[in-house]
Amino acid sequence: MLGAVIAVAALVLVFQLALGMDPTTVFADDSGLTETQTVDDDATNREDVGSADASAQSLSPVQSFEVTAENSVVVKVDAPEGALPEGVELHADVVSETEDVASELDNAGVSYDGFVALDVYFTNADGTEVEPAQAVDVRFELPSGLVPEDAENVSVQHLAEDETGAVTDVQTVADNSDTATLSEDSSADKGTVSVNDDSTVTAEFSVDGFSGFTITWTGRRTTYAQIEVTIVDEDGNALNNAANVPADQSIEIDWSSTDEIVFEDYARQINVEGYTFKEARYNGNVVTRLVASEESSWVSTTRRVTFYNEKNQVGDSLTYDSWSWDGTIQASVQLVYEPEQTADLYIEDTISSDGLFSAVFNDAVAIPEDATVEYTWYRSLTGTDGTWQEVTIQRVTGTQDNLVNNGQAVNVAYDSIAANVQDSERYWYYVKAEVVGTDGQESIYESDPLQVPYYIELQNGSFEFPVADSWNNQLSNGTEGLIWMTTGTHSDGRDIEIANTADPQYESSGTANYHISSAADGKQFAELNCEAYGALYQDVLTVPDASLNWSLEHAGRAGTDTMALVIMSAEDADVLTEQLQRIANAEYSTDRYKTADEKRSEAIQRALEEAREDFGAHVEYFDGVQGSWTYHSGDYDVPDGQYLTRFFFVSVATASGGGQTVGNLLDDIGFGTDVPDPRPGEGQITVTKTIEGYVPDENYQVKITVKDSETGSEVASYTFSGFQWQADGSYSASHTFTFDIEQYQSKSYLVSEEVVGSPENYVESSFVSVGSDEESEGTESVATVKGGGTQTVSFTNSYEVVASYGVFIYKGAAAEDVDGSTIADPKKPLAGATFTVTDEAGTVVATGETGPDGFLSLGGNLSSGTYTISETQVPAGYTLLGYDIILQINEDGSAKFTMNGQEVGAETVSEANHAAAASYPESSEYFYLALANYEDDPIPSTGGMGNAPLYVVGAVAVTGSVIALRRRQQAR
Repeated sequence: MLGAVIAVAALVLVFQLALGMDPTTVFADDSGLTETQTVDDDATNREDVGSADASAQSLSPVQSFEVTAENSVVVKVDAPEGALPEGVELHADVVSETEDVASELDNAGVSYDGFVALDVYFTNADGTEVEPAQAVDVRFELPSGLVPEDAENVSVQHLAEDETGAVTDVQTVADNSDTATLSEDSSADKGTVSVNDDSTVTAEFSVDGFSGFTITWTGRRTTYAQIEVTIVDEDGNALNNAANVPADQSIEIDWSSTDEIVFEDYARQINVEGYTFKEARYNGNVVTRLVASEESSWVSTTRRVTFYNEKNQVGDSLTYDSWSWDGTIQASVQLVYEPEQTADLYIEDTISSDGLFSAVFNDAVAIPEDATVEYTWYRSLTGTDGTWQEVTIQRVTGTQDNLVNNGQAVNVAYDSIAANVQDSERYWYYVKAEVVGTDGQESIYESDPLQVPYYIELQNGSFEFPVADSWNNQLSNGTEGLIWMTTGTHSDGRDIEIANTADPQYESSGTANYHISSAADGKQFAELNCEAYGALYQDVLTVPDASLNWSLEHAGRAGTDTMALVIMSAEDADVLTEQLQRIANAEYSTDRYKTADEKRSEAIQRALEEAREDFGAHVEYFDGVQGSWTYHSGDYDVPDGQYLTRFFFVSVATASGGGQTVGNLLDDIGFGTDVPDPRPGEGQITVTKTIEGYVPDENYQVKITVKDSETGSEVASYTFSGFQWQADGSYSASHTFTFDIEQYQSKSYLVSEEVVGSPENYVESSFVSVGSDEESEGTESVATVKGGGTQTVSFTNSYEVVASYGVFIYKGAAAEDVDGSTIADPKKPLAGATFTVTDEAGTVVATGETGPDGFLSLGGNLSSGTYTISETQVPAGYTLLGYDIILQINEDGSAKFTMNGQEVGAETVSEANHAAAASYPESSEYFYLALANYEDDPIPSTGGMGNAPLYVVGAVAVTGSVIALRRRQQAR
């Protein structure tokens, strides 16, 4: 057998191309290999066919064997006396996972366009593989259609192996071409291949060992791929109502070495009046181009069709359909057209990628380059006159606003917080743009309204709408009230299957088919797949960092069914579901190791695990038993930047097997911020964290820890990092913990919080309450909950900003102003002057030295109180001030300086009267003080103890240049 080369035998026969060639005739070489007939194990003779000297060629076999591989290839073996022990059994498997086989053929220089691979071997009664002691005769009979009609150069290769299973030699043992080049030790000169008029193929040859065999062929067609092109609107509906819509197109691809089709270029050739081309879709995914090539891909193909979205491949490459007579690759592409934007201003929907509705001007509108544009957004629940409200900017999380890009766009996910959107609501929006040119000319533009397509919570979770009109109903995507969608669409609209247990026929027909007596909730339930494999899903508008909850009921149909719940970005989900459909619809073969259904299930799970790794998908597997519902629940944290989340189910395995379209029943599904009720034997504690007086930034986190009150051991924890704005101006977040508690029994837990990243310059107060109890100061409390019951714990942190101030000093040489007063010369700054600031207790709270520009910032963390500012050093050639300066900061933020007995109130400084404020961002939080130093001797009263009049005059001159600026530090 193929051992290491053929890892797994499978159901599907692998072949690559449909070939159109003249049929060849059977030829017999010098060996005159005879055609054998199956006889009993004790047969003693054989009828010779196609040999001039049958007696010379007959080995008088005593054993004959026959087996059919996967209902397709018949394998017959005649063994002479002594070649095989009694009681052995012949096996033959068709191999589909043939990449390694193709590699061996390529390495051996075998020329082929397609092949079928077989694993042939004998086993004894113990299951041990047995090799013949001498050469045996072998006959392969291939049914019509397995090898393409009129194929050329059909041959059989034997892949000989050593004891480790490694291929040591590839020999052509039979051929229908007399031009084949054979290896020196090949036995092909004894074998023949017949391609018969009815397209069946017969191969006869002799070998002295078994393992892998391939039947290869060559040839080509003119056309090998046909892409059907349909023209649709954004919802996938045919544009039958549009004028001059051309008929569906067909793109045919021939054997050019490489053929690329850019769909935007292709669409330019199609004129749809009143519509413009938006995008092309393949299996629901956006694609920009198609590449057809002869380069080798997986298995043995050398031809493929691959779709791309820009540089990223979409799905697997398409290869020749092995069951097709003509070998043409079939695919369907939708060219999506949208109504031409005739309005000067319209709304562009990019929710799936960035959560935005954006205001966009039509290309025909010329906006002057230097014009200013001011946008104003409006929202309404109904979209009717008199219901519109202006959307004002709101910091809805610690770091995100609802209006972005200078008001050009509204993030509808974040705005759902500001608008307090309810579970079943979808708001309408429109936008006005006011354009003002440099000449003062004003223009007003207004868009048409657009409704958000998605809800903030999953809808119709119990499949009660629409009410089914019989016990079994198959509904199309887009049915009003259904909300649910599937990627497993069917040509006649049988997309989603709904069962109605309230129908009079359900008790007899429904129960017999679904094997369950009632819905888990309400009267109706759904089956995951209807007539085609796909994902049953809803797309939900989500806020990044939000904590969401999910729940569902699941049951098997014909037995135990397995499905996967997947939660991930809607954009990434399109790629995954397309891949899963290809995997599920592929052909698999049963071999001695695994059934075809087991192989299909494993392939599906591999793809899901790759999505978990590559896309961060949330994946959970559930087994549903026949006849009863099983409840499952959990939570999901929305990743950063994910505004549209797909919640969906895919089948992994069904008891009925096949295409997995029968099985996996679903009901009572929830996904959103709502917390499902606890089940019997469960207790819930919902913890809410509220922040008042402070807008939490990205560094602000709160860890909640839950410990068993009796043992003190930690049983659960959760860290809040995303908080949402509330109508009262606070920010909050919630999380629910679920514990196993016997029904009606009570359990106590110690719930505590730890704040990380608390803001500076704030006074923090912490409060906690349990249930309806009054809140008390603290960061922990004991909460008691019963099995089947709920409890709440609320933590509140209140923050009060602490006023923080500093002193901003300019030190300059003394100069005479125009009015004769003394000022600190702005053109002659003094560097190297040092100051200290001490508080009322005599503690030095700040020190510093003026820079080359004469400026110095001191403090910045001073609260209300009295401070002493002392000059301790001056530049050489200048005299010290002869006094300390007293700064009095009042509770209301007002302040005054006292210098040499004179008081000067603080005045607000601005960029107009103090240019330095613009270059010192922190200057607006400081009291400004300009001080002049005299050179030695001219006014001795500024240093030492000169005469009083001069001293006072000098002091007054200095204080005349004192200005104060303050600003209470703003909340972050």
